[in-house]
Amino acid sequence: MESKKNEPELRDAELAKLAPLAREIPNIDSAIAEIARFSAELTLPRGTIHVISDIHGEDKKLRHVINNASGTLRPLVERLLKDRMPPEQFQEFLTLVFYPAEVIGRLEQTLQSKQERKDYAMRTLDNLFHIVRVLAARRSLKHSMRIFPAEYRELLAEILHEPSTERDWSYVDAIVDELTCRGRILHLIHLTGRVIRNLAIDELIIGGDCWDRGSRGDRVMDYLMQQPNISFVWGNHDVAWWTRPLIPFAREPMYAKYARYFGAELNDRSLTPGEHPRLGPTRFEDWLSHSLARA
Repeated sequence: MESKKNEPELRDAELAKLAPLAREIPNIDSAIAEIARFSAELTLPRGTIHVISDIHGEDKKLRHVINNASGTLRPLVERLLKDRMPPEQFQEFLTLVFYPAEVIGRLEQTLQSKQERKDYAMRTLDNLFHIVRVLAARRSLKHSMRIFPAEYRELLAEILHEPSTERDWSYVDAIVDELTCRGRILHLIHLTGRVIRNLAIDELIIGGDCWDRGSRGDRVMDYLMQQPNISFVWGNHDVAWWTRPLIPFAREPMYAKYARYFGAELNDRSLTPGEHPRLGPTRFEDWLSHSLARA
Protein backbone atom coordinates (compact mmCIF):
# COMPACT_ATOMS: atom_id res chain seq x y z
CA MET A 1 0.00 0.00 0.00
CA GLU A 2 2.82 2.37 0.85
CA SER A 3 4.34 2.04 -2.62
CA LYS A 4 1.01 2.88 -4.28
CA LYS A 5 0.67 6.00 -2.13
CA ASN A 6 4.07 7.17 -3.28
CA GLU A 7 3.39 6.53 -6.98
CA PRO A 8 2.00 10.06 -7.67
CA GLU A 9 5.04 11.58 -6.00
CA LEU A 10 7.37 9.42 -8.06
CA ARG A 11 5.57 10.36 -11.27
CA ASP A 12 5.83 14.05 -10.37
CA ALA A 13 9.55 13.65 -9.70
CA GLU A 14 10.07 11.89 -13.03
CA LEU A 15 8.11 14.55 -14.88
CA ALA A 16 10.18 17.26 -13.23
CA LYS A 17 13.35 15.56 -14.45
CA LEU A 18 11.97 15.10 -17.96
CA ALA A 19 10.76 18.71 -18.36
CA PRO A 20 14.19 20.13 -19.39
CA LEU A 21 14.65 17.26 -21.88
CA ALA A 22 11.20 17.94 -23.37
CA ARG A 23 12.32 21.43 -24.35
CA GLU A 24 15.06 19.92 -26.55
CA ILE A 25 13.07 16.87 -27.73
CA PRO A 26 9.41 17.97 -27.87
CA ASN A 27 7.89 15.03 -29.78
CA ILE A 28 8.37 11.45 -30.98
CA ASP A 29 9.95 12.41 -34.30
CA SER A 30 12.52 14.55 -32.50
CA ALA A 31 13.36 11.64 -30.21
CA ILE A 32 13.67 9.13 -33.07
CA ALA A 33 15.88 11.52 -35.05
CA GLU A 34 18.12 12.02 -32.01
CA ILE A 35 18.35 8.26 -31.45
CA ALA A 36 19.34 7.79 -35.10
CA ARG A 37 22.01 10.47 -34.78
CA PHE A 38 23.44 8.89 -31.64
CA SER A 39 23.48 5.49 -33.36
CA ALA A 40 25.43 6.97 -36.27
CA GLU A 41 27.89 8.64 -33.90
CA LEU A 42 28.83 5.19 -32.58
CA THR A 43 30.40 4.47 -35.98
CA LEU A 44 32.73 7.49 -35.73
CA PRO A 45 36.26 7.22 -34.34
CA ARG A 46 36.69 7.88 -30.64
CA GLY A 47 37.52 11.45 -29.79
CA THR A 48 40.64 12.54 -27.96
CA ILE A 49 40.28 13.12 -24.21
CA HIS A 50 42.84 15.55 -22.84
CA VAL A 51 43.55 15.22 -19.08
CA ILE A 52 45.40 18.02 -17.28
CA SER A 53 46.17 18.28 -13.57
CA ASP A 54 48.36 20.24 -11.15
CA ILE A 55 47.98 23.57 -12.92
CA HIS A 56 48.66 25.53 -9.72
CA GLY A 57 47.87 28.98 -11.05
CA GLU A 58 50.24 28.83 -14.03
CA ASP A 59 47.93 30.32 -16.65
CA LYS A 60 50.53 30.73 -19.41
CA LYS A 61 51.65 27.11 -19.14
CA LEU A 62 48.02 26.00 -19.15
CA ARG A 63 47.36 27.86 -22.41
CA HIS A 64 50.38 26.20 -23.99
CA VAL A 65 49.27 22.71 -22.90
CA ILE A 66 45.68 23.19 -24.09
CA ASN A 67 46.83 24.69 -27.40
CA ASN A 68 48.94 21.57 -27.95
CA ALA A 69 45.66 19.56 -28.12
CA SER A 70 47.25 16.57 -26.40
CA GLY A 71 49.79 16.22 -29.25
CA THR A 72 47.19 15.18 -31.83
CA LEU A 73 47.02 18.36 -33.89
CA ARG A 74 50.52 18.84 -35.28
CA PRO A 75 50.76 15.41 -37.03
CA LEU A 76 47.42 16.08 -38.69
CA VAL A 77 48.43 19.54 -39.91
CA GLU A 78 51.72 18.19 -41.23
CA ARG A 79 49.99 15.36 -43.08
CA LEU A 80 47.45 17.68 -44.69
CA LEU A 81 49.46 20.79 -45.51
CA LYS A 82 53.21 20.36 -45.15
CA ASP A 83 53.68 19.58 -48.83
CA ARG A 84 51.36 22.37 -49.97
CA MET A 85 53.57 25.32 -48.95
CA PRO A 86 57.24 26.25 -48.49
CA PRO A 87 58.82 25.31 -45.12
CA GLU A 88 58.94 28.90 -43.84
CA GLN A 89 55.30 29.53 -44.73
CA PHE A 90 54.26 26.23 -43.19
CA GLN A 91 56.02 27.10 -39.93
CA GLU A 92 54.20 30.43 -39.84
CA PHE A 93 50.91 28.68 -40.49
CA LEU A 94 51.62 26.13 -37.75
CA THR A 95 52.22 28.96 -35.31
CA LEU A 96 48.88 30.45 -36.29
CA VAL A 97 47.11 27.15 -35.58
CA PHE A 98 48.61 26.81 -32.11
CA TYR A 99 48.71 30.48 -31.10
CA PRO A 100 46.02 32.31 -33.11
CA ALA A 101 45.62 35.21 -30.67
CA GLU A 102 49.32 36.05 -30.66
CA VAL A 103 49.75 35.72 -34.43
CA ILE A 104 46.66 37.81 -35.18
CA GLY A 105 47.85 40.46 -32.76
CA ARG A 106 51.08 40.75 -34.75
CA LEU A 107 49.33 40.71 -38.12
CA GLU A 108 47.07 43.59 -37.07
CA GLN A 109 50.23 45.67 -36.87
CA THR A 110 51.98 44.41 -40.02
CA LEU A 111 49.09 44.05 -42.51
CA GLN A 112 48.07 47.66 -42.99
CA SER A 113 46.06 47.77 -46.21
CA LYS A 114 42.70 46.09 -46.78
CA GLN A 115 44.01 44.30 -49.85
CA GLU A 116 46.90 42.79 -47.87
CA ARG A 117 44.47 41.52 -45.25
CA LYS A 118 42.08 40.12 -47.83
CA ASP A 119 44.85 38.31 -49.75
CA TYR A 120 46.17 36.83 -46.51
CA ALA A 121 42.67 35.82 -45.42
CA MET A 122 41.77 34.07 -48.66
CA ARG A 123 44.99 32.07 -48.61
CA THR A 124 44.85 31.26 -44.89
CA LEU A 125 41.14 30.42 -44.62
CA ASP A 126 41.50 27.93 -47.45
CA ASN A 127 44.17 26.05 -45.46
CA LEU A 128 42.41 26.43 -42.10
CA PHE A 129 39.15 25.04 -43.42
CA HIS A 130 40.96 22.14 -45.02
CA ILE A 131 41.78 21.11 -41.43
CA VAL A 132 38.32 22.00 -40.12
CA ARG A 133 36.64 19.75 -42.70
CA VAL A 134 38.77 16.76 -41.69
CA LEU A 135 38.16 17.30 -37.96
CA ALA A 136 34.45 18.05 -38.38
CA ALA A 137 33.98 14.81 -40.33
CA ARG A 138 34.93 12.92 -37.18
CA ARG A 139 31.88 14.30 -35.38
CA SER A 140 28.21 14.68 -36.13
CA LEU A 141 27.20 17.95 -37.76
CA LYS A 142 25.28 18.94 -34.63
CA HIS A 143 28.35 18.38 -32.47
CA SER A 144 30.61 20.31 -34.82
CA MET A 145 28.23 23.25 -35.01
CA ARG A 146 28.28 23.56 -31.24
CA ILE A 147 32.01 24.23 -31.44
CA PHE A 148 31.54 27.18 -33.79
CA PRO A 149 31.22 30.56 -32.02
CA ALA A 150 27.57 31.57 -31.86
CA GLU A 151 27.96 34.91 -33.65
CA TYR A 152 29.67 33.34 -36.67
CA ARG A 153 28.14 29.86 -36.57
CA GLU A 154 26.11 30.08 -39.77
CA LEU A 155 28.83 31.97 -41.61
CA LEU A 156 31.47 29.38 -40.73
CA ALA A 157 29.07 26.63 -41.81
CA GLU A 158 28.77 28.34 -45.21
CA ILE A 159 32.54 28.35 -45.63
CA LEU A 160 32.77 24.77 -44.36
CA HIS A 161 30.73 23.52 -47.33
CA GLU A 162 32.59 25.52 -49.98
CA PRO A 163 33.44 25.10 -52.75
CA SER A 164 30.52 23.09 -54.08
CA THR A 165 29.56 21.91 -57.55
CA GLU A 166 26.99 24.68 -57.85
CA ARG A 167 29.10 27.65 -56.73
CA ASP A 168 32.80 28.42 -56.64
CA TRP A 169 35.05 30.41 -54.30
CA SER A 170 33.45 33.70 -55.35
CA TYR A 171 30.89 33.07 -52.61
CA VAL A 172 33.62 32.93 -49.96
CA ASP A 173 35.38 35.85 -51.64
CA ALA A 174 32.30 37.99 -51.07
CA ILE A 175 32.24 36.99 -47.39
CA VAL A 176 35.91 37.80 -46.94
CA ASP A 177 35.57 41.08 -48.81
CA GLU A 178 32.75 42.28 -46.56
CA LEU A 179 34.51 41.27 -43.35
CA THR A 180 37.70 42.94 -44.55
CA CYS A 181 35.90 46.20 -45.24
CA ARG A 182 34.41 46.10 -41.75
CA GLY A 183 37.70 45.25 -40.04
CA ARG A 184 36.71 41.78 -38.76
CA ILE A 185 38.47 39.39 -41.10
CA LEU A 186 41.50 38.83 -38.86
CA HIS A 187 39.11 38.22 -35.98
CA LEU A 188 37.42 35.49 -38.03
CA ILE A 189 40.79 33.85 -38.67
CA HIS A 190 41.48 33.96 -34.93
CA LEU A 191 38.13 32.27 -34.22
CA THR A 192 38.77 29.62 -36.87
CA GLY A 193 42.08 28.75 -35.25
CA ARG A 194 40.30 28.30 -31.95
CA VAL A 195 37.68 26.11 -33.64
CA ILE A 196 40.42 23.80 -34.94
CA ARG A 197 41.84 23.28 -31.48
CA ASN A 198 38.41 22.69 -29.96
CA LEU A 199 37.46 20.18 -32.67
CA ALA A 200 40.69 18.29 -32.07
CA ILE A 201 39.77 17.57 -28.42
CA ASP A 202 36.52 15.81 -27.60
CA GLU A 203 36.68 16.45 -23.86
CA LEU A 204 39.01 18.30 -21.52
CA ILE A 205 39.27 16.83 -18.01
CA ILE A 206 40.87 18.90 -15.27
CA GLY A 207 42.24 16.63 -12.56
CA GLY A 208 42.24 19.26 -9.86
CA ASP A 209 44.72 21.66 -8.25
CA CYS A 210 44.02 24.76 -10.28
CA TRP A 211 45.35 27.25 -7.75
CA ASP A 212 48.20 27.58 -5.24
CA ARG A 213 51.87 28.43 -5.97
CA GLY A 214 51.28 30.21 -9.29
CA SER A 215 50.25 33.84 -9.22
CA ARG A 216 47.23 33.88 -11.58
CA GLY A 217 44.76 31.23 -10.59
CA ASP A 218 42.01 33.67 -11.54
CA ARG A 219 43.20 33.61 -15.16
CA VAL A 220 43.33 29.81 -15.03
CA MET A 221 39.68 29.66 -14.02
CA ASP A 222 38.60 32.27 -16.56
CA TYR A 223 40.40 30.39 -19.35
CA LEU A 224 38.91 27.05 -18.36
CA MET A 225 35.45 28.58 -18.48
CA GLN A 226 36.00 29.34 -22.18
CA GLN A 227 36.51 25.66 -23.08
CA PRO A 228 33.56 24.02 -24.88
CA ASN A 229 33.47 20.63 -23.13
CA ILE A 230 35.18 20.43 -19.77
CA SER A 231 34.84 18.13 -16.76
CA PHE A 232 36.28 19.06 -13.42
CA VAL A 233 37.59 16.77 -10.67
CA TRP A 234 38.31 18.47 -7.36
CA GLY A 235 41.87 18.38 -6.06
CA ASN A 236 43.17 18.84 -2.54
CA HIS A 237 44.28 22.38 -3.43
CA ASP A 238 40.80 23.27 -4.64
CA VAL A 239 38.81 22.75 -1.45
CA ALA A 240 38.19 25.26 1.29
CA TRP A 241 38.39 22.88 4.26
CA TRP A 242 42.14 23.10 4.65
CA THR A 243 42.87 25.08 7.82
CA ARG A 244 46.12 26.61 8.93
CA PRO A 245 47.80 23.65 10.68
CA LEU A 246 50.70 25.59 12.21
CA ILE A 247 48.57 28.27 13.88
CA PRO A 248 46.98 27.12 17.18
CA PHE A 249 43.15 27.15 17.15
CA ALA A 250 43.11 28.58 13.63
CA ARG A 251 40.00 27.54 11.74
CA GLU A 252 40.20 30.06 8.91
CA PRO A 253 40.29 28.17 5.57
CA MET A 254 43.50 28.60 3.61
CA TYR A 255 41.65 28.36 0.31
CA ALA A 256 38.47 30.32 0.88
CA LYS A 257 39.08 32.20 -2.38
CA TYR A 258 37.96 29.10 -4.28
CA ALA A 259 34.41 29.64 -3.11
CA ARG A 260 34.24 32.74 -5.31
CA TYR A 261 34.66 30.51 -8.37
CA PHE A 262 33.04 27.23 -7.36
CA GLY A 263 29.97 28.83 -5.82
CA ALA A 264 30.09 27.12 -2.44
CA GLU A 265 31.97 27.00 0.82
CA LEU A 266 33.21 23.44 0.53
CA ASN A 267 33.71 21.24 3.57
CA ASP A 268 35.22 17.88 4.43
CA ARG A 269 31.94 16.05 3.77
CA SER A 270 31.04 17.44 0.40
CA LEU A 271 32.83 18.24 -2.82
CA THR A 272 29.67 19.43 -4.56
CA PRO A 273 29.41 23.05 -5.75
CA GLY A 274 26.55 25.27 -4.64
CA GLU A 275 23.51 26.36 -6.61
CA HIS A 276 25.30 28.86 -8.85
CA PRO A 277 28.83 27.57 -9.60
CA ARG A 278 30.75 29.30 -12.35
CA LEU A 279 32.14 26.03 -13.73
CA GLY A 280 29.01 23.92 -13.41
CA PRO A 281 28.46 20.81 -11.29
CA THR A 282 31.14 18.25 -10.67
CA ARG A 283 30.79 15.39 -13.14
CA PHE A 284 33.29 12.92 -11.75
CA GLU A 285 30.77 10.08 -11.41
CA ASP A 286 29.49 10.62 -14.95
CA TRP A 287 33.03 10.66 -16.30
CA LEU A 288 34.01 7.54 -14.32
CA SER A 289 30.96 5.54 -15.42
CA HIS A 290 31.53 6.65 -19.02
CA SER A 291 35.17 5.53 -18.82
CA LEU A 292 34.27 2.15 -17.31
CA ALA A 293 31.69 1.59 -20.03
CA ARG A 294 34.38 2.06 -22.68
CA ALA A 295 36.90 -0.19 -20.94
